[in-house]
Amino acid sequence: MALVARDGGCSCPGCDRAPTWCERHHVIRWKDGGLTILGNLTLLCLHHHRNFLDRGWQVRINTDGLPEWIPPKYLDRDQKPLINNRILARIRQHPLLT
Repeated sequence: MALVARDGGCSCPGCDRAPTWCERHHVIRWKDGGLTILGNLTLLCLHHHRNFLDRGWQVRINTDGLPEWIPPKYLDRDQKPLINNRILARIRQHPLLT
């Protein structure tokens, strides 16, 4: 429930898929010892869950506890982290979510 409250759907920037279309993604892979805790999870729609690594994207949980996406260098030389606008709007409305 906390994951749905924080992400509200797919956390990939620009994606608007609802939580019912999403799967939990372990930022540090479960098979590599990643824990199934909020600080290591984000919601991803099936498309982004299957394709983001192949396209050079990375996801991490920032110091505010929010999923942020690092674009590949071919899209952004500086690799500036991006956060889904829906997540930012939810945090502005409910600051206790962080």
